[in-house]
Amino acid sequence: MKQLFSTIILLISLFVCIPQADAIIRVNIYGDDAYAPYCFINNGTYDGIYVRILKKAFSKMEGYQIKIVPVPYKRLLLGLEHGKFFAAFPPYQWPQKRPWIDTYSTPILEEDYSIFCAKGFLDKPRPNWPTDYKDLTIGVNDGFIIPNIDRIKIEDASSNEKNLRKLLAGRIDCYVNDSKSILYTAKLMGIDPSKLVQGMKISTEYGHLAYSRKNNPPFKRDFIKKFNVIIQKMKCSGEIDTIVNDFIH
Repeated sequence: MKQLFSTIILLISLFVCIPQADAIIRVNIYGDDAYAPYCFINNGTYDGIYVRILKKAFSKMEGYQIKIVPVPYKRLLLGLEHGKFFAAFPPYQWPQKRPWIDTYSTPILEEDYSIFCAKGFLDKPRPNWPTDYKDLTIGVNDGFIIPNIDRIKIEDASSNEKNLRKLLAGRIDCYVNDSKSILYTAKLMGIDPSKLVQGMKISTEYGHLAYSRKNNPPFKRDFIKKFNVIIQKMKCSGEIDTIVNDFIH
């Protein structure tokens, strides 16, 4: 009986000493659902450049199971402001306008407004915006704010597609918008990229993973640190550039 009791105690001790696997932390990350080509619903599937980058990054984050949830951008910002969302992408870093975001990740991706022209219009150097473009007609999308655009002749259109058609038809000389958005739209339209000549960058912003000031789970600091390290490694290895090029071209 004494021997049986000792055996039971030994078995219990062995069980207690077995290392227990760390619990997986489940996290929801929210993304803009209508910002092509960066993050948007594509034939019923959430897709885009940011979505593919983040899926790859999140797959490398040990200890976390991360779900990406698409929502309208206004709801995304409200979720961060009121602390309902832990983190979301891809807000620009505007701390004075959005004090309810307390931390921004390392920049994930550069977004830029660039000018694309029909062949011939950039044969001579035009390095200064808007001075060097005053003799041209520039296409823009309705409602888009382009720096100093009021100083030159512009024509509005409601979409990338309409502006690209006008550019190829010679109805405008150049077109200004986000460069990745223009190239992605041209790809969908079957336009030969050689017909578009990319000129200077007019302005630049960076997309981030933004964290709510009012949502502070115990793992927040660890999550931020791990995510930043992974994104930086993906940049250095060229992995992010590959994702961008594969999506656009």
